[in-house]
Amino acid sequence: MKRCTPLLFGVAAVLLLVAQKADAQSSCCTIHATPGCDDAACEAAICAADSFCCEEEWDEFCVAQAVQSCGVCASAESCCAEHLTPGCSDAECQTLVCDFDSFCCTTAWDGQCVDEAAQLCTSCGGGGPQSCCEPHISPGCEDGDCQAAVCAADSFCCEEEWDQLCVEQAQELCSLDCDEDGVIDSVDNCPTVPNSDQLDSDGNGVGDACDLGDCCVEHPSTGCENAACQATVCGFDPFCCETAWDDTCVGEATLFCDGSCPEPCSFTEPLDDCDDDGVANGNDNCPAVANSDQLDTDGDSIGDACDLGGNCCAAHANPGCDDAACQSTVCAADSFCCDFEWDGACVDGAVTLCGALCNEEVRGDCDGNGELNTDDVPCFVDALLGNPVPPGGVERSDTTADGDTDGEDVQAFVDLLVP
Repeated sequence: MKRCTPLLFGVAAVLLLVAQKADAQSSCCTIHATPGCDDAACEAAICAADSFCCEEEWDEFCVAQAVQSCGVCASAESCCAEHLTPGCSDAECQTLVCDFDSFCCTTAWDGQCVDEAAQLCTSCGGGGPQSCCEPHISPGCEDGDCQAAVCAADSFCCEEEWDQLCVEQAQELCSLDCDEDGVIDSVDNCPTVPNSDQLDSDGNGVGDACDLGDCCVEHPSTGCENAACQATVCGFDPFCCETAWDDTCVGEATLFCDGSCPEPCSFTEPLDDCDDDGVANGNDNCPAVANSDQLDTDGDSIGDACDLGGNCCAAHANPGCDDAACQSTVCAADSFCCDFEWDGACVDGAVTLCGALCNEEVRGDCDGNGELNTDDVPCFVDALLGNPVPPGGVERSDTTADGDTDGEDVQAFVDLLVP
């Protein structure tokens, strides 16, 4: 009896995915561009409430209603554990979570849905009053007097959810000691970190335990040492004062804090010398890497130090790419691509800005005939297995544009083949 070869098995697997995706496009439990779905009873119930689902398309709102209302979409998976299908086995919990976060009933029950279930559902250990000291997605908190004081000032905290602003008001208005250091939060110079000694070495009113990092340097703590700059940044990006002061916060500080942070060297400034090699960017054939000798062995106007040969249409760890015109166009729009690395965003820029060089319509066109169709399936599988393929076939099969042609490209290939 003849065994299936790995190539034949791979072709069969990819074709099966294609068939499954095509079949799923009419399911009541999945989003699709056509009206109606494959279960008449479910379709009738949903469309009676929302005619759009039977007149235009079966979108995420139709799916959410189907998951919550139709038995055909009922999930057997626990609400307390993440899984790839939408919905969960506890209908009451599913409704609570999906009313707050429809993604959980339209796409997948991911880790965030599990976290929400843990707060909202008794079956996952939640559902009861929660701490006034911690933000949570349910309204109110466990201390009735504190809850009343906060909600009198901000009804949102008792009508919608108890967010970080509610926590801050609770620390100001209530006799709370959220960090349990023996000092009431309203007078604690560091209410989020235990510091019973209340040390404040620099006398800035902020305890040493909470003294903030440089506004111009990313750090894992919230906020930064310049109060005015912190207030400006956190005013439109609360993440910086609620979670961490990351590189985005630093960028915002650079833009909006009146010179508090020096502007980073930019590849697009011709008079700057970003690599400190004595050659200004405008004349430097490799502005991201020091090369005072300006050697250019192959005469392609890219210095040997930067002549990396990376494909403009695939992500790689080095800056720049192998087409000088495309590289110049992309880096003018996003200097990161020539200053640091050619990542997925740079590839997207090349697809958008570099004409036919990275035409997304032929990504996955392994055989290189200019058209993506089922004829490319055997070639695509060959590329995955490392077998010989037409020139450029491996690069075109990197459908995720992450620089590698591997198993992670299979779903993206199917999505391109069956849009």
